[in-house]
Formats: sequence, structure tokens, C-alpha cells
Amino acid sequence: MTSPSPSLQSMLSSRAILQPYPADGPTIPDLAAAALRLVYQSQDFSCLVEEMDWETEQSSQELVHLIKEQIRLKPSFKGFSESEVLETLIIQTCKKYILEVDREGVERMARLAVRLRKEGVVDMMDVGKELMSSKCLVTDAKISWLLAWSGLAPLSTQLLQWNRQTVSQFSLYVRDLVTFCKTKTEVGQGVLEMAVKDAYREGGAGGGQQRALMVLKKVVMKLLDEIYNGEEPELQWVRLDGLERSLASKWGLLGLTTMLQHRPSVKVGEAIKHQEEWKITSKSGLGSLCSGLLQTGTSSEELVRLVGRVVERVEVNWKAVLTLLTISTELLPHSDTYWHTLISGMVRTGLEESDQEAFISGLLLARQAALSATPSFPSYSSWFHISFGDEQTSLAAPKRSHQFLVSQLTSLVPFEPAYTMKVHITRPPAMPRQMKELLEEYKSLARTQLATLGELASDFADISNNSVSEETFGQVMKYVDEYSNTGKIPPALVEASMFRKPFFSSQLLPALLLVKVDGGKEGARGQMVELLNKKGKVPGPLYNSFISGELRRTAIPEVKLPDEECTEDHLTSCLGVLSHLTEPEDIKLMLGQVSYILRTVLKSSPGGEDKMTLSSVLSAGQDKLAAGLHHKILQAFLTGGSWRKHVLPLLTSSITMLRQTVHWVLTTATFHLAMVELLLYLKEMGRSKIEVKEGVVMCVADMLGTMYHPVNNYDQLDVMEQIFKSLLADGSDPGLMAKLKHLENRRMCLAGEDLPHSYDQFSLEDVKNMLEMEASMSDRVDRLGQVQRLSMLQACAEQCGLSQYDLAKCLLTTLLSVWDHCGIFPTSTIIIIQAVSKVVQIKVWLQLWRQEMITMTERMITIFELVPGMILESTDDVAPLVSCRSPSVFGLCLALSRLVWASRENIQQCPVVRASLAYWASRGCVTSPPVGGGGELQPFYSWRSSRLDDASSVRVGLILLAEDYLRGVEDITKKDNLVVKKLVTIVETVGQEHVEFVLSHSPTLWFPNVISSLLSSSISLLMIIICTTTPAVLNPSLQFCVQTLLPRLSELMYGAEIQDWDLGQATMGMVRKLQKYNVDLIKKELGKLEIQLHQDLEEILTKYMQY
Repeated sequence: MTSPSPSLQSMLSSRAILQPYPADGPTIPDLAAAALRLVYQSQDFSCLVEEMDWETEQSSQELVHLIKEQIRLKPSFKGFSESEVLETLIIQTCKKYILEVDREGVERMARLAVRLRKEGVVDMMDVGKELMSSKCLVTDAKISWLLAWSGLAPLSTQLLQWNRQTVSQFSLYVRDLVTFCKTKTEVGQGVLEMAVKDAYREGGAGGGQQRALMVLKKVVMKLLDEIYNGEEPELQWVRLDGLERSLASKWGLLGLTTMLQHRPSVKVGEAIKHQEEWKITSKSGLGSLCSGLLQTGTSSEELVRLVGRVVERVEVNWKAVLTLLTISTELLPHSDTYWHTLISGMVRTGLEESDQEAFISGLLLARQAALSATPSFPSYSSWFHISFGDEQTSLAAPKRSHQFLVSQLTSLVPFEPAYTMKVHITRPPAMPRQMKELLEEYKSLARTQLATLGELASDFADISNNSVSEETFGQVMKYVDEYSNTGKIPPALVEASMFRKPFFSSQLLPALLLVKVDGGKEGARGQMVELLNKKGKVPGPLYNSFISGELRRTAIPEVKLPDEECTEDHLTSCLGVLSHLTEPEDIKLMLGQVSYILRTVLKSSPGGEDKMTLSSVLSAGQDKLAAGLHHKILQAFLTGGSWRKHVLPLLTSSITMLRQTVHWVLTTATFHLAMVELLLYLKEMGRSKIEVKEGVVMCVADMLGTMYHPVNNYDQLDVMEQIFKSLLADGSDPGLMAKLKHLENRRMCLAGEDLPHSYDQFSLEDVKNMLEMEASMSDRVDRLGQVQRLSMLQACAEQCGLSQYDLAKCLLTTLLSVWDHCGIFPTSTIIIIQAVSKVVQIKVWLQLWRQEMITMTERMITIFELVPGMILESTDDVAPLVSCRSPSVFGLCLALSRLVWASRENIQQCPVVRASLAYWASRGCVTSPPVGGGGELQPFYSWRSSRLDDASSVRVGLILLAEDYLRGVEDITKKDNLVVKKLVTIVETVGQEHVEFVLSHSPTLWFPNVISSLLSSSISLLMIIICTTTPAVLNPSLQFCVQTLLPRLSELMYGAEIQDWDLGQATMGMVRKLQKYNVDLIKKELGKLEIQLHQDLEEILTKYMQY
């Protein structure tokens, strides 16, 4: 039986009802284009190019022509255009290469797409969705980078491929990416920079940002795994120089947080035990990762706050924490003060609340900070004494804290390094009378532990004074020979370190550290000592003294004296007696007493002092006690008889005296022949090396006449000349000879005589040394007249035989080096440039300009601008500098602006150039207004001419204040500030209403394409501050507060370019200002707002305004 036909009503009632088309859905043309793309991609176009090498060999025009011909010859493809065919071919071929993990193939496609896009043949931007699928995942880091770099598939698009089903493939991707991150590579740096931008970009999709953050975290974790497994990658590049400061800072904090929390298996107790063994360097490994992340712009306060928060709340990796502390004290100025505050707080909290974890954590951090010898932590001994040595100021102030302090120190004894227990014994904490017995029990236990370690006295006495027999020295030489042959520590030496500790500590170890070995075996001895140190057989301070070169075998043993005889007066008496002694034994005995008194008065012990650095040498004169003692011994050396050679060790044995000796050599204006004897002795003993800057070490003699040798008295040049003559008497040194010739030329030039030496034999290095000497010479010190000096320098430039380009580059690099080292503009720069420019033509200077443009700095530009007649020839000579200018200033620097103004006939002025010229004209630095002045740039000329009736000139004042703010200038909104005064005068002249009108627009629109986001944010902040401070600089209307200042404040809250402290001040100032108005009026104005305020700002307004 057949069923009845459905009625029309039933058919209509059961039909599908279409929902209204969404307003934000794709347009009809978009849907059509998507459908066409699917059609194109379903076609196989490979037959069109199977007879040609279309990927590499063809130019764009030839490739398009060949594709066009193939379409014409094959009717089935006539419906497609050349661009459609090419786009589909690239997508299909690239997808094939991705599946095959063919890096070279993907690279060809990427470069082809970039070339075709640049020439307008195809678009090919972000076709990642067509390229990738669940069957075509990108797990190769280089392929990922190529796709992102070319624009075929931005990293944000690639990240969408990862989900819960692709965990294993994601792990492969991260692992491969890490291989490109162990050193600085284009792939590693490029992917990380793009990931950071995706992770922190404004308005980004949450899922994409989370995936980008996951990539960044995983990369840091994997790098840390590699480091903890023994690898030493160089990772300072992770500071990612190509990022904006705000993004780099966020990346740095993410990396540091991850580092602190990753693999928290290294507990605080283990850190106490192994702290001395962990070697920290910023050049590789964990230290280099810390260094790179710290250089992203993280402030000291922000860093220490992060560490305090993480250490308090979660388990941390203490090796990472200690490494971060050390590196931060090297890189971040004054960071030690923030660390000191954190550490004091942790220790105090631990003592007051009997919190063992907090106390030991603070103690561990303090010890690590002391290893860097910062002003707040000059040494562990000093910190411990300041923190606990005075009962009134001790961190253990509550009485119950004293018992907890001693109990914790007692519990640490089995794990403590020897030097800390010695500090606790010699500089014990202040204790109430009833606690003295408990403290003595701790001291007794610590002494017993020191005796067990063989450390009871070895570090307190100069190891060089141990009575080591010649037989022991001979035995140690055999150990060194055996190690150099086998590469293993001799079993007899290992046995002695384990079962004959007193003999090992008092005889074998001193002999090993002090014995003089042949140059070829010095490396073997050093390696053996390093291995013994890793096994805990060499005390840390003693090992530091050994590697710094402080330990030397001396001929005169010290003679111990009672404490009351260890005075400066007694030392003077001993030196006076020396001149009357004749017997060698009597002389040695007296010098032994002098040596002991000297060390006791200076309170110096081996290994407890810093390394020799230039800054410590140049400031040695500030140590009045050491300087006075050194002067007495120096005079004995200079005036002594046959015994004076025995005084040399007194001048060089300790770092304190060595600093004073080198300081004398570098600063004296009187030559003594004994200076040469002293310099040769320093070289022979290996004590002549000075670290002039990080990673650069020079001998004292080589420092003479360089930028590291400050000349404050013209007679120092005569001292140098005499030293060079004496040193050259023992052999020929071309570099030294060149310096001597120049000094002799200088002397004769001053006397009005002919130059005795030609510069024709000077090498490039010799010319550099000569220019460095001249650039370091202050006009205030130099006795040569300007004309004489110009003539001498021009003679050098003409005769040296260098090419014009080499000469110009040598001058540029030398002036920059001197400027960087001294921190001030070398006063002789102009006359040196004038002399060299007599030889070097302008076209050569321009060639050098173009060569250096990619790394151009403001200081380099300043030097180029001083070249007489320097003119730029085209816009291309300026454009790269315009695009990479600093975001913290308004436009181009003054030197570049002057150079552009001088070259204005050759350079087409873009908005930034025009605005920069107007800016400097407003400050009186560019005398003539640029062509086409006025219009949008009129505010600058009004500001300069003090046209108080031009309200728009207040914008210039705000720009100047914002620049000062970004430079760190304090109290810039005070009413005695000249800029603030002028702003007030303008407002009083034109009226508040006109000023509010010109300030109502966003700063980025004031001068389009000129003001950076950072500067714009700073201007907005300054606007809020000067309008809300008490007393207010400008008194805004309610409408201006709500319609202009509140939206600006909301924008700042969404951004990350303003410090939280400043943002908080601005917010509270805004609230205080609004509280002065009627609440109903405020609500009325708020109702007119067309934007949504930041959630935090709305909550604050709700709380304080109750609306």
C-alpha cells in the first residue's frame, strides 16, 4: 500500500530554516576567492614546468613568459592566469619539500616567493593554511624559519598546527630548534624573535600567544637541560638585539623565571656544600644564558623582586639562582644594593620566625654576592661582621634569634667550606653574655672540622713562608712530570691528600703551588692543581690566589713578631736599620720582619683580595694607609744598596702593594732607572698583567702611552721616553720603537726643531698607537701649540704609507675606543681629524661612512660631522639611520641633523628629517630653518622664537620633558624647570582651552611617522603628571581630564612601556584630581566616552569615585 503524498503544508513545516547570515562573516567576494583557491590547488600544474628548472635559473620575467607560453600550448590550462599557476606551483612544491624535510628545496621556494612578491608577480603572503595540515607538519626549525622569513607562513600561523594530538611532533620541533640556539644562528635568533613578538603582541589571539609562550619556555628548558648535562653553549645572544626594549624585557623575565624554576633538584643544602666548586662565567654555559637574559633591559629592582618572589613561593634551582646573582652584579650597576636589601630581609625573617629555609637561603645568597666583591658585599667576612658583629645593629636582634643563629651555624659545620668557618671564628657574631658558652661550643666544633680538613692555619698564614724543603720541591717536580706524561694525578699525591693531610697541607700543596716549572710544563701543573681543586683538596681562596698569579716562591721567609711591634713606626725603623746592615743573613732577617709587619698592618691574606684591574690600580692612591707604606718601601728600594733587589718582593708580593707599585709607574713624573728593573722583575714573576677592561689583559710596559695610561703631567712623556729607551737596550721591539720615535719627534717639535724621525716605516698598528696616544692627551696637559701639533700629525698622516681608507678607518676606530674608555669626548679630536683630512679625501670618508652605516652610532656620526667639507651625496646615505633611530628621542641626533642640513641639496627630506631639523632649530642648534618651514612644524619655530600666542608649541615642551624622562632625569616637572616655566607662560598667554585642544590628539598624530610608541607613551605620562601633580603645572578642565587624560592613562595600562611605579603615581594623581570635581559631572563626562577603559582603571575609579 502506497503512502499518501505529503501535503504542501507539511513540506513547508519540515523545511530547514536558514539562520541570518552573520554580520562579521566573510563577504561574497571573499567566499568566491576562497573557492577559486581550492580549485587552483586541486590542479596539478607540474606538467607545465617539467622541462624547465623553474625554481632557480629563470628571471621573473622569463619565468612568467615561459608559464604563459605553456598555458597557450596546453588548452586544458587556458582558464588560468600566470600568477595563479605560479602561486599554486609554489604551494604544491613547497608542501612536497616540507613532507620530505628538504631544507634546500624549501629555501628555493622561499627565496622565489620573496623575489616574485617584490616584483609584483604574486602575493603569496600567509599561505600557511594551504601549506600545512595534519599530514604536513613542520618539525624542522630551519624550514619553519624559512617559511616565516619569506612570509609564506608566519610563525603565528605555524603555531596553530600544534595541539594535543601533535605533542610528539612539537617535541621534535623544539629539539631541532634548540640545536640552532646553542650558538648565535640566523635560524635560532629569527625564530625566537618572532616567537617573542607573537607571545606579547597587542590584540593577539590567546591560543596563538599561549603557543608562542610555550615555544619560548620549552627552548629555555631544553637549553638548560643541555647545560646541566655538561655542555657549554655560548648564549649571550639571547638578549635578542633586534627586539624593541619592551618586548625584550618581557622575554628576559620569562626566561629568567623559567631558569630559576627548571629542575629544582639542586636544594639549598647541596648549594651550601658545593658553592665553591661551581665556576661561573658569563662567556658560556649557564652564566652566558643569564647574561643574555639580563641584557634584555631587566632592571636590578625587577630582577631581585622576581628572585625573592620565586624563592619564597616555589622550589628553585639554587645553581641557577647563584649564577644569576653573580652575573647580575657584573652587568647591572648598583644591583648589589637591591640584593643586600633582599638578603637582609630573608636572614632577618629566618631568625625572627625560626625559619631555617629563609635563613640559610639568605646566608647562601650573601656568600655568593661576596664572591663578586661588590660595595655592598666587599667580602663574606665584612658582610658577616656588619650583619652580626654589633649587638645593637645585628640582624639577630631579638634574644631568641641568637640561639637560632648559633644552632643553624652548628648544623652547617659538616657541609661548610673552610673559609666561612674561619670567618665565623675570627669575626664571631655579637652575643648576649648568657649565650657566650654556646658560641664557644660552636667555635670548638668549627676548629675541629678545620683540623680534619687540614685547613686550620693554612689560609691565615702566607703559604710562601712554609718551610718547604728542596727535597719536597724536587718530589713535586716529579709529580708534574708524571702528570704531563699520563694526564692523571700521581697516586702517591692522591694518597698523601687522603691519609697524610698535615704533610699534604703544609708541604706538598705549598710546594706544588710555589715551585717554578719550565714554561712547557706550566700547563700540566695548572691542570693538576685544577683537578685537585675540583676534588676539594685546594682551599678556594688559595686556589684563587694561584690562578691570579699572586702566589710566588720568595727568597725571604717572614719573621713573626708580637702584635705590639706590628706598627707603621716599627716598619719605618726596620727600613732605617737596613741601610746599616752588611751581612746577607742580617738583611734577610730584617726584610722578613718588614714583610710580616707589612702584611699584618694591611691585614691582607692570600686569596682574599681582588684581581688586578685598571680601575683598582688608578684608584690605589685613595688608600692612604697602603700608599704611605708603599712610599716608605719604594724609597728604600730606590736608595738602597746591594740589598735593594731583595726589596722587590715587598713591592709586588700582595695585590695591595702591587697596585700601589703599578700606580706609581703609571703616574710618576720623575724617571728612575730602577723603574726598568722593577718592570723587568714584574714580567719575570708573571705579575705584570693588568685587566684593562673585561677580557683584555695588558702588560704594564705595553700600557704606557695608551688610553689606559692617563697623562696628567706633561713630564710623564719624558718618563715614558726614558723607559722605552732602557727597555729597547735589551732587544728590539718594533711597537716600542715606534712609540719612542713619536715621543722624540714630539720633544723636538716642542723645541722648535726638525722632526728627527720619519713615519714611513710605521705599520697600521703603529699608527693606531700614535693616534691613541694623541687622542688620550688632554689639551690642558699638552705643551705643544695647536699649529705645532697639527704640523706633526699631518706629517705622520702623509708619511705613514697607509691607504687613505685604512688611515681614515684607523682614526675612526681609535677615537671611538678612546671615547668609550674615557667616557668623554677626546679634546684633541678636532685637530687630529683636521690633520688626517689633509690627506684623506672626502670621497674616501664617504666610502667609510657607507661601509660603517649598518653599525653607525651617534659617536661615529659626531666624528664624521667634524670632517671638513663632509657632505652626503644621496638619500640612501641617510635612510638606514632614519629607520633605526632610537625610540627614546624625537628624531635624528644633532650631529646627523647638522650633516643632513649641510647636505640638503643632495638629500630628499622625509618627514623624520624635516622634523629633526625643526626640532634642533627650536633648540638653537641649527641656525637656519629648513626649507618649507611652518605648517605642521611651526610649533618648533614658535617655541624657539618664544611666540607665546601659539598654543601648539606646548607640544614641543612636552617632547623635551619626555626625552628627559626617558634619559632618567629626576624631578623634571618642578616649576623651576625652564621648560615647565615656558609651558606655564604659554598657557597663561593663550588660555587653558586652546592648550587642551592642541593636546587632545594622540602624540603620534602631532608629527605623523616621527614620534615612536615609546616616546608617545612617555609624553602621555608627562601630560598626566603635569596636570595632576600638586601643585599642578597645568590646571585641566574636567572635560580634558575625562575625555583626554583618562583614555591616555588607559592606553598606558594596556601597554608595557612605562614603569609600574610611574604608572601608579600617574593613576593616583588622576584619581586625586577627579575627586576635586562633582561626581555627577564626572559620571556625565564618563558617559560620553567612546572607548572601554582598562579594567584596573575602571575598578580604581569605582573604588575612589563611587560611581
